[in-house]
Amino acid sequence: MADLSRRTLLLGGGALLSAAGAGTAALLTKPWSALADRSAAPPITRPPIPVVTPAPARTAAPTPTAPALGTTLLTQLGLPAGLVTIPRLAIGGVMQDVVAVPAQGVYFVTQKMSGSNGSELPYESTVINRVRNDGSLVDAMVLVDGGHGLGFEAEPDGTGTWIWMTWHGANADSGGRENDFVRLRYTPGTFTRGQANAQLGLTLVPFQDHPEAVHHFDWARDLAVERHFNWPQPGQAATETFVRRRISDLRNGVDDRLDEILLRASPPTTQGFATVNDTFFRWLGAGTSGGVANPADPIVLEQYSWATGQLVATGSYAGLWQPWDDGVAEPQGASVQREADGSASLILGLTTGAVGRRRYRLSKHAGIGAA
Repeated sequence: MADLSRRTLLLGGGALLSAAGAGTAALLTKPWSALADRSAAPPITRPPIPVVTPAPARTAAPTPTAPALGTTLLTQLGLPAGLVTIPRLAIGGVMQDVVAVPAQGVYFVTQKMSGSNGSELPYESTVINRVRNDGSLVDAMVLVDGGHGLGFEAEPDGTGTWIWMTWHGANADSGGRENDFVRLRYTPGTFTRGQANAQLGLTLVPFQDHPEAVHHFDWARDLAVERHFNWPQPGQAATETFVRRRISDLRNGVDDRLDEILLRASPPTTQGFATVNDTFFRWLGAGTSGGVANPADPIVLEQYSWATGQLVATGSYAGLWQPWDDGVAEPQGASVQREADGSASLILGLTTGAVGRRRYRLSKHAGIGAA
């Protein structure tokens, strides 16, 4: 069986796709008593945080409206349409997350690889692939000790793209800090934290929250969803908190929690998450076991209301992209794409195929949110 790292549990890789052609997934959880007690860590004195250009003045907080039961998005939509198959990425591992940048005709797709010490502990390195709409790979950027790759965003401007992400590794270039929420220029190549500081225009986002928070945005609505993994005490179930904030508040260093939803985790395995208008989505599943979806941690999409914090609907996605290559599949990545008319679509990622034969599938739920 494959050993499952603490960071992998946190960031969505709750199951590993097998190297065997049959693609049997194995899951080995570590006893919670073996986890380090983060509460005992000494306080860290942070240096002054460089501030990015402030956003326009804040807008009024949105008023969530709970979807009516029986008219949920999932019961209306069925399985999403197949969007594109990516035949290869920079490395052979599974994808971790995906965001679309329609204005540039590309997707940014993350993967993870071993960190600077040749291991995935204590930090993984982030691989960010730039992929055309037809699925062909343009180039890639590697951020050494950057992290697992779940929860990031891409912000285009007139000259390129800014990546928002949590850089997990701690070293001298970060002042000894872990989990800095940063903004940096997408640039092909391999970069340490110090090189990113010097060459990629890296700045700290003014708002720094939970030690291991990760994010996704709905740019058109100035809304962000922030995921916190809550480490349990021995014998307790793991949970995660999702917080809705304004993107402009993150830019300006304002701590204003609009809504919160507390959910159980690990299992189920969170592989992606997104906020669309007044709805929150969680993309779940540990992948395949014996060529079929793991019955203990199946491939599903959950829909929640921000107004009530309650589950509105659950949709089974065991039929997505069937038949799976080599009987192997693992859900990976979810994000919002705004269309030309301003309506929202939900992008979902799925990796299929055994080691050496990976294919990366993207699907789209169109019409899930009004302009």
